[in-house]
Amino acid sequence: MVYNLKDFGSFYIGGSEIQLETGKKININFSKDGKPFRLKEDGKYFVDHMYVQYFYPVKNNGTYPLIFLHGGSMTGVSFENTPDGRDGWLQYFLKKNFQIYNTDSITRGRSGWTNKSNYSTSTAVILPEHDPFIRYRIGKYHKEKKVPRDENTLFPVEYFDCFMKQIVPRWTETRKKSIANYVQLLKKVGPSLILAHSFGGGIAWDVLKEIPEMVKGLILIEPVLSTENNCFNKIVNTPILTIYGDYIEGDDRWKQIKMKNNNILKNLREKGGEIDFLDLPNLGVYGNSHMMMMDKNNLEVAKLILEWMHKRNLYNSEQ
Repeated sequence: MVYNLKDFGSFYIGGSEIQLETGKKININFSKDGKPFRLKEDGKYFVDHMYVQYFYPVKNNGTYPLIFLHGGSMTGVSFENTPDGRDGWLQYFLKKNFQIYNTDSITRGRSGWTNKSNYSTSTAVILPEHDPFIRYRIGKYHKEKKVPRDENTLFPVEYFDCFMKQIVPRWTETRKKSIANYVQLLKKVGPSLILAHSFGGGIAWDVLKEIPEMVKGLILIEPVLSTENNCFNKIVNTPILTIYGDYIEGDDRWKQIKMKNNNILKNLREKGGEIDFLDLPNLGVYGNSHMMMMDKNNLEVAKLILEWMHKRNLYNSEQ
């Protein structure tokens, strides 16, 4: 399909500057045959910024722009083509003429990182292959052999190696800076919808509490939410959808996360919040992993999201 775009591009937002005065000099040689030189470490560095890629369709059917916020060890690539080459959610919602902002949060992907900033005081976490295969409820892993959970498994297991190449290092101390960057993005692009995954769902939840007037709807894909609920009066009017895949009941970790999240959102709904829960197995949809934006039925799940947007007056296909 040819995309009818008015414009597309990218920009950086947020971050800060740091000034080093250490007096150190570093010996550097960029190539085997290059000339070595000494680099003075003192000076100004730019850190903690965020990369944003945007797509503006000629015909904008989305009531509000749509911001993609990825999970913890990932980048905006999560929402692009699936590991086996099918259309991802970025393509799906672009075809529905949404104005889209796809982000690489602080230290991830094209946002980059520097060993001169304070988040580098701890070791970056990078996941080995077995961890996401098991923890994302895709299957069993034994001696480098990957086995799908059952015949219903919808993640394209034969392309899991391609998925693992999307995994990037992450630092665990960047939450507040990440929230600040997304707040700044909303102030730049205006009132928007946020579609967030996993750890990113917790970031989006805190962004909503920080600047509720700018978040017109929140779509949370198996999020990890914070428990503070003293701000419910500020966010009670924001439509929120949470979506969960399969195999959760048999996984103590995910069962506990889901229960905690649902309790938070049910408390908000009791106070008048516009909260909807979408449990795919309850709809007769089986086999979805934590990475449902990549599963074989990813576009069917995207359609359910679009139907919810329409129900909550956040999308009008006739515009």
